[in-house]
Amino acid sequence: YLASFHVFGSQAESDAYMRRADGGVSLDGAKLVSAMAEDLRSRGRLPQAIDPSEQPLYEFGPRLVQEYSLPVAPTQETIERLWGSHRPDLFHGEERRKAITVLDGSTGRQLVTNGMPEDELFQKLWSARALVDERFHPLIVATHRTYIDAGAEAITTNSYCVQPTIYRRNFSGDWLERMTADAELSANLASQARRESGKKGIRILGCLPPLAESHRPDLFDELRAAEGEEWCVAMYRTLA
Repeated sequence: YLASFHVFGSQAESDAYMRRADGGVSLDGAKLVSAMAEDLRSRGRLPQAIDPSEQPLYEFGPRLVQEYSLPVAPTQETIERLWGSHRPDLFHGEERRKAITVLDGSTGRQLVTNGMPEDELFQKLWSARALVDERFHPLIVATHRTYIDAGAEAITTNSYCVQPTIYRRNFSGDWLERMTADAELSANLASQARRESGKKGIRILGCLPPLAESHRPDLFDELRAAEGEEWCVAMYRTLA
């Protein structure tokens, strides 16, 4: 859930940034999060008691986005200027235009922007918060419509957090049934958004999330060792 935006004024600036990155903090997810946490503590922005290695990224991630991504995210004016400068090249000729497919963007953050509360349940389930509460099903449809109306030719099911680790942690004996039903629900809501848009040719992409935690392949290795590879494959087949 952590996305970093860097807009450079020249290729030289980009090259200088990459040299610093190569010689500095490893871009490995766990090490990068740890370095960010140390930086926040040094500036008094993070309590000493919070250990990011013990906290799922979907709980800690929003704080990192707020501290690091949002302050340097490109403004709407910058996006429009850059898009405008490249648009003639991108759409030069009918053949090249047809080769481009416009995708959607983040669903979880857009759900919050559109009104989903960042409450305790949201901290546990992230974007799946809107699936388990029927009141927010129309919000999922509206969020998909936001992207379709903006020109997206493909939308992604809101199922990134519909996975066994999160559902076993937050639901009791019926977690598998809940997970399966919510995966199907995410597809149905995306289909509803496509139908209501009235646009033809909108594709729906099924999201198959990590089975453990985001950016933590080490935790997936532990899960695979504990449950077995066949179990992991079965979980993906169930979600698919």
